[in-house]
Amino acid sequence: MKAKKTILIILLLALSALIVEARPPILDANLVNYLPMPSQPGQTVDVFFELSNQGDPTTEAWFDVVEEYPFTILKTQDSERAAKLGSLTGTQRLQFRVRIADDARDGIAPLRVRYGSNRNKNVYAEKQFDINVVTFDSRISVDRVQQIPEELVPGETGQVVLTLINLDDRPVKNVDVVLDMTGTYDFNKNMNNMISMQAMINARLEEVNMQISSGKSPLGMSSQKSTGMSDSEKSVSSVNAMSFKGIAPAGTPTQKRIHSLGPGQIVQVTFDVQAMPDAMPNVYVLPVFVSYNDEDNNPFNTFTEVPVTVNMQPDVLVELKGSTLRSEDVAGDVTVVVANRGLSELRYVSLEVTETEDFKLLTAPSKVYLGTLKPGESGEGTFKVLAKSDELNLPTTVSFRDSFNKKFTKDKELDLAIINKNYYRDVSFEMMFAWIVLGLVVFAVTIYYVRNLSREARS
Repeated sequence: MKAKKTILIILLLALSALIVEARPPILDANLVNYLPMPSQPGQTVDVFFELSNQGDPTTEAWFDVVEEYPFTILKTQDSERAAKLGSLTGTQRLQFRVRIADDARDGIAPLRVRYGSNRNKNVYAEKQFDINVVTFDSRISVDRVQQIPEELVPGETGQVVLTLINLDDRPVKNVDVVLDMTGTYDFNKNMNNMISMQAMINARLEEVNMQISSGKSPLGMSSQKSTGMSDSEKSVSSVNAMSFKGIAPAGTPTQKRIHSLGPGQIVQVTFDVQAMPDAMPNVYVLPVFVSYNDEDNNPFNTFTEVPVTVNMQPDVLVELKGSTLRSEDVAGDVTVVVANRGLSELRYVSLEVTETEDFKLLTAPSKVYLGTLKPGESGEGTFKVLAKSDELNLPTTVSFRDSFNKKFTKDKELDLAIINKNYYRDVSFEMMFAWIVLGLVVFAVTIYYVRNLSREARS
């Protein structure tokens, strides 16, 4: 009897030990890090988690990141695998790619995760991790733009001087300034490559550090791969394509580098430019891209546009084309021509003749509207004039606007000498005409006498 009690006690102790050791899966999630850190709006961030099981093994483990503003979860092989993780013993490292909204605010943004060990995911644990989102205002500002000279004549060379200032209280380095004169510089793509490269390097270094700290060799590890940009994310220039046809580089590169820029430091960057020989007068808007790194090698960028003015003084020709005046006190027409000899367009051109003591203007009104004169075009106005002298000075005024709508007037006096009818006499023709008339008279007289003589002879 005593032996049976002893056996029963031993069995109960063994059963209780088994009950204590048989524990359900106990899952826990932790945030390892995220890159780049801190992150900025519009960036794609690589987030690394660790999911550990401190209980019995499970074959139905899963892990999800909750998609809510300002985060968008990008589908990757790792995210799809984490949703159906299955078997989990020990610790598993997971990576997710999360995009931060472009309008995300500055501060701490909570990123929620859910995980569990049941197939239908109706029972889960939830944790929240802080992601530091920093709205990076432009630390480097293009403070001033100067064009030398203020207006470029087509074919002329000049300079565009940009004044940069570091508005931050920290230094920056590797400042690249690009004045795009061809429209081929894809700034968004280049910036995305910089961010992806920096994230890849940081992730690689983090993995190496973790391997070394755990006593494992970092050799043979595969590096992170960047997904790059999709076609929809490629840069689309807002600058008019015409701007890239009027201005060209002039002997210097379109990209300049400043190795470092201290807090509050101001520096000038000069680009040599040339107005194309066939450039029409206009304001050509060129994009300026500035990219740089902070002390932690995080990439930043800023964008602006600078104007380059191409213009030249209007060249207007005003001349007398013709006149029908032949004598004083007899009205005639005077035609004046206005021609555009410059490269700029003349708009709202009008021609006016002012009456003086030498003549009376019979045309009403005294102003003629010629409209728009493109380069090489001309227009004319005809005025009816009654001369009071044989030599006239016709005061003319041409008013117009140039390509920039700036008003211009040009006054010019046209000399006009009246050529009377005597000037147009053909003396040789007049003499020949006289001889013909005389011959006809002699011929008529001869016939008359011949007839009279014939009658007398008959009688």
